[in-house]
Amino acid sequence: MNDRFVYALMFDRDDQTNFKQFHDQLVSIDCIKNWFHYIKSSYILISDKATANALDKELRAILGNRNYLVVAINLRDSQGLLPERAWTWIENQSSAL
Repeated sequence: MNDRFVYALMFDRDDQTNFKQFHDQLVSIDCIKNWFHYIKSSYILISDKATANALDKELRAILGNRNYLVVAINLRDSQGLLPERAWTWIENQSSAL
């Protein structure tokens, strides 16, 4: 079965972290199948991990000791102010789930 689960990742940024390197590491994690990053310090992650706890185990190595939150979300029930291409991504992912 090809299940996909959606999570929001929010984290504290700091001046010491190379966020290009951080981003590259994050999006290359095997269990992350797609991602969204239109808001600084947050991502929407599409993963094959069925729980936030399982995804957290994959994320912890690159997030280190910074404060962060991983929470399951429902893309079909979303609202906000984003560029059109962001809403297109959300629509496409919602349809694929």
